[in-house]
Amino acid sequence: MKGKKYLGIGYILAGAVFLCNPMISVFDILPDFIGYLLVLRGIYALADINLYLADARKQVKYLAVSSLVRALSILFIFGIAEPREQSTLLVLAAFALGVIDCILLIGAWKNIFGGLTYLATGHGGDAALAPAKRGSVTDRMHKSTVFSLIFIQVMALLPEFVSFTDRGIYTDLDNTAPDISSYIGLLRGTAVTVTLAVGIVWLVKMFGYIKLLKKDEPFFESLNSKYAADVLAKPHIFATRAIRRGLLCISAGLVLCVDFYDSGLLGCNIIPDALSAVLLVAGILLMRKQTAGWHIPTLICSAYGLYEVAVWLSQYGYFKSATAMDIFKSQTLYGAYYRMCAVTFGGELLFLAALLSVILLLHRVIKAHTGVLAISSSGASYSEERTKFIHRSLTLRLVAVGVVGILAVAATVTYFMSLPHAYNTLWEAFWIVNMLLSAVLALVFISFSSNLSEQIEYKYQLV
Repeated sequence: MKGKKYLGIGYILAGAVFLCNPMISVFDILPDFIGYLLVLRGIYALADINLYLADARKQVKYLAVSSLVRALSILFIFGIAEPREQSTLLVLAAFALGVIDCILLIGAWKNIFGGLTYLATGHGGDAALAPAKRGSVTDRMHKSTVFSLIFIQVMALLPEFVSFTDRGIYTDLDNTAPDISSYIGLLRGTAVTVTLAVGIVWLVKMFGYIKLLKKDEPFFESLNSKYAADVLAKPHIFATRAIRRGLLCISAGLVLCVDFYDSGLLGCNIIPDALSAVLLVAGILLMRKQTAGWHIPTLICSAYGLYEVAVWLSQYGYFKSATAMDIFKSQTLYGAYYRMCAVTFGGELLFLAALLSVILLLHRVIKAHTGVLAISSSGASYSEERTKFIHRSLTLRLVAVGVVGILAVAATVTYFMSLPHAYNTLWEAFWIVNMLLSAVLALVFISFSSNLSEQIEYKYQLV
């Protein structure tokens, strides 16, 4: 029980380390999404015994996603956007994501500190309720947190507005308007310095607050007793979560299977399918304790991921110096293209094997974790019939996933076989069919995942 003594609350302080640092527009040296994942870890157990913290858990997940989007926006701004548009996009991204983060963090931290206050009131948490100026120490920490995090967002944005005065980019500006864009470095440096000072002060306060809470051992003993009675006594809660997380990873993996080619007909897949395989393996490993036979699917998906690296390199090696239509120019290019196709088709066969192994694994999950539990001998007959119906319905959805997967693979094979002959024909648009079938596969699986999660919840709701 040693690891659960404080129910993970110390992770909130670890998350604060990532949240207190300054940002420059959308640039964040210590990514906030890691900080919010740590905060999520810090409140996760407590959220099982308090509704305020349960709401905060959802809001912190949204904050983590928003922060991840902020980090990924850098790739879009500097990888795809035109140089002339980059300064404007930096301002727009910082403003839009900053507003979203401020709205979310106000509600999230209100529920975090509100939940801690509620638990302290019901479980003798004298430390959390200790009086301070204008309320308790928890109230004071709440105000300090919201102010500091909003201040960081504002200071990340303000210096960027001077880029609108750059006449070198905005040639239609009034010539009499002062151009102060050259001072943006100085303004950013000033903002970083001030923000760093505010962030360090907040981090020190958070350290003191968490340390104060941990000294209140009777409070955490009471919380551990409640956690043991309400959560640990119901192991199906953890089984349900593990399966849901596994399904989420597999769904994300299938989303990444959607093919995007960098120049329409000509080019290799922008998102290597090896990334999809990594998520498939992660999903299987998350569910490994809830079903037998997870070793073989893990090995198959791992092999698929490793092979897909070779597939992407093979495609890149061909398309960097030639196009599909070039096979008619020489026998060498003809042989190179179809060798690349053979490697690609091998990857598609491995994908089918990986998908089939995941389907069989999930079929065992259906058998083990869905159905209706008979609460009396008189209801045994209904329970058995209802369970068979649920299993049959979910199995048919799994079969649909397999069928769409086969169609998606067939579309990929057809795409590469027809590519050299597609110019100025209807087949020129076949890559869209290929992409749509991959998207349909992801959507069908997501729909199945939603239904499976609902049925698992339904089975265990009376336990």
